[in-house]
Amino acid sequence: MRLSTQLLGAITGITLLALLVFGAVAYWIMTEAGEKRRAELLAHLAGDILAEFLARDAAAPDSSRVAALHRKHGPPGSLLAVWRGEAVAVVADGPVPPGLSRRLRVLAGEGRRRGRLRLRGADHRWAMAATPSGEAGVFLAEPRRGTDPDAATLRTRLLVTGVVILWLAVWVALILAALISRRLEEKNEALRHQALHDGLTGLPNRTLLLDRLAQVLLAARRRPVSFALLLMDLDRFKEINDTLGHHFGDLLLREVGRRIQASIRENDSLARLGGDEFAVLLPDTGREGALLCATRITRHLQRRFSVEGLHIETRASIGIALYPEHGDDGVTLLQRADVAMYQAKRSGNDFALYDPGRDSHSVRRLRLMGELREAVSAGQMLLHYQPMLDLRSGAVSGAEVLVRWRHPELGLVAPGEFIPLAEQMGAIHPLTLWVLETALARLRAWRREGIEMVLSVNLSAHCLQDASLPATVESLLHRHEIPPGALQLEITESALMHDLDRARDMLGRFHTLGVHLAIDDFGTGFSSLAYLRRLSFDELKIDKSFVRDMCSDPNDASIVRAVIDLAHNLGCRVVAEGVEDDRTLARLRELDCDRVQGFYLSPPLAADDAGRWFRDHGHRAADPPDDDGGARRDRGTDRDQPRRS
Repeated sequence: MRLSTQLLGAITGITLLALLVFGAVAYWIMTEAGEKRRAELLAHLAGDILAEFLARDAAAPDSSRVAALHRKHGPPGSLLAVWRGEAVAVVADGPVPPGLSRRLRVLAGEGRRRGRLRLRGADHRWAMAATPSGEAGVFLAEPRRGTDPDAATLRTRLLVTGVVILWLAVWVALILAALISRRLEEKNEALRHQALHDGLTGLPNRTLLLDRLAQVLLAARRRPVSFALLLMDLDRFKEINDTLGHHFGDLLLREVGRRIQASIRENDSLARLGGDEFAVLLPDTGREGALLCATRITRHLQRRFSVEGLHIETRASIGIALYPEHGDDGVTLLQRADVAMYQAKRSGNDFALYDPGRDSHSVRRLRLMGELREAVSAGQMLLHYQPMLDLRSGAVSGAEVLVRWRHPELGLVAPGEFIPLAEQMGAIHPLTLWVLETALARLRAWRREGIEMVLSVNLSAHCLQDASLPATVESLLHRHEIPPGALQLEITESALMHDLDRARDMLGRFHTLGVHLAIDDFGTGFSSLAYLRRLSFDELKIDKSFVRDMCSDPNDASIVRAVIDLAHNLGCRVVAEGVEDDRTLARLRELDCDRVQGFYLSPPLAADDAGRWFRDHGHRAADPPDDDGGARRDRGTDRDQPRRS
C-alpha cells in the first residue's frame, strides 16, 4: 500500500473518531441539560400550583380544585399530588399509585426537591414544592417518554452541524493528506535517486548498475542473446587530481561522464562506480558491437578537455566482458571486465577484451591463496634438487633446491604459480624457513652418507626485509651441523634493486657468516655495473633465456660471453642455467664458464632420486682449480662453494 493511501486513511480515521467522540459527549451534555431544564420547569410549575393553592387558603386538598390547577399548570400526561397535613389529593390519568403518600412523606422528609422515580411501571421526572414548615406541598411528576421540542431542535442542529463539520473535516483531511503525501513522495523519490545515483555526475551508481545488470541477465536467459559490460577508468587522473585539486578533478569527471553518455545508445546504461571508474552496460550487443562502442568512447575522450580555462588531455583504459562467453552472472562479469581493463593498462592499449589466459585472478588462484598457508603444516610441500656440474673437474659441485606443492586435488603446482602468491599474502617467510630447515636436514643426511654437497636456496625480496634472517640461518646451520660454506643463497636482480642499501647490509652479514651468495637470473632484471661493484657475492647465474639459444643466436652468444668475462673480472664464478644439449655444453666450455645446470645434465629430482643420482655420478664440494693461480676468483676461493639467494 502506498504511503499516500496509508496517510489518507489514518487522517480520515482520526477525524471520524474525533467527531464520534465529540458527538457522543455533546449528546450526553445536551441530554443532561434537557433533563435539568425539565426538572427546573417542573419545580417552577409545582411552585406556581402551590402558591395558587395556598392563596385560596384551602383547608384540605380538594380534588376538583387540584384537577383545575393541574389542567391549568400541569404538562400533558403529568401526575399531580397536593397535600396539606395528612390529606393528599391526586389528579392523574388513572388511579392513585399505591404507596404514593408514604413515598411523598419520605421524599419531603429527606429534603429532596427533584429527581427521577418509577411510577406505574414508567420512569418519571418529578419536582416538589413545599411550604417552609412542610405542612403543605405539591408533587408534580412527568413521564420521560416523548421528545422535548427544544431538545429535538438541539439534536437536529447538532446533527446538521456534525455532518457539516465531518464533511469539512474529511475534505481538509484529504487536502492535507494529498499535500503531505506529495511532499513525502518527493522526499522519498529524492532519497531513492540519491541512493541509486552518483551525487557528482548524476549518473547511476554501482547499486543501480547491478540492478539493471540483473534485469538484462534475466532477459538474456529467457531468450538467448548476448550483451557486453565495459569497465573503464581514466589514466593519470590521480596526477591531475593531486596537481590541480579535487574541484578540478570533479569538473573533469562530469565532463567525462557527458562525453561517454554521448558515445553510447539511448538504451545503454552508463554508471559511475566511484573515483574515476565508469561502467557501460550494452544490452543485445556482441563482440563487434562492444569493440565498436569502446572505439567511440576512446575517440570522444581523446579530444582535449577544457576545464576552467585549462586544457588537458586524458585517456581511458577499457575492459570488455561478454555474456555468456566470459560469465553468466553479474559479479563474474564485473570481475572479468576489471581484469580486462588492467590487461589494457599493462599492454598500453585503449581497450582489451577479457582473455582467460591472462587472468591472474582466476578461481584456481583464489583457491591456492586460501589453501597455501596450511599447505606447509599439512605436509603438501616437497623439495626437488637439480644438480650443478663443474666444467673443469667434471664433478657434481652442488644442487639447486626447488620447492614444489603437491596439492591433493590439483596435483603438482609449480613454484612460478604459488611463490608470487606467497609473497603477496605474506606467507613467504614461513615457507622459506621450511625450505631451509628441510634442505639442511637432507644435506646432513647426505653428508653422513659421504656425499659432500653444496645446496643453493632461493631467497625472495621479502625475505631481505627480515633483519633476523642471518641469525636464523646461522642457528639452522648450527643445529644441523652444516658448515656455512655448504649453503648458498640465491637472490634475483630485482630483489637486490628493490632496496639496494638493505640488500647490501644483508649480503654483508651473510658474507661475514660464511654463507655463499649468488645473483640469480642475471640479465633479466636491472643489470648495473654499479650494484655489481657495491655488493658482495660469489657467483653469478646467467638466465636460461640467454643460454638456451646461444648456439643459434649470435646475440645471445655475445651476451653469455660478456657476462662470463665480466664475472671473472669481478672475481666471481659463473653458472649457466638451462643447458639442454651437448652443443651448448661444449660452447660454454669454450667460453670458460665455471658451472652448468639444466635438463641435459639432470632435471630436478626428488630427494631419494637425487641421492641415488649423486652416488652414481660422483660429487665434489670444493671449488674447481683456478688456472691462473686464483687471481681471477680471489673473492670466492676461500669458501667451499658458491652462494645463492
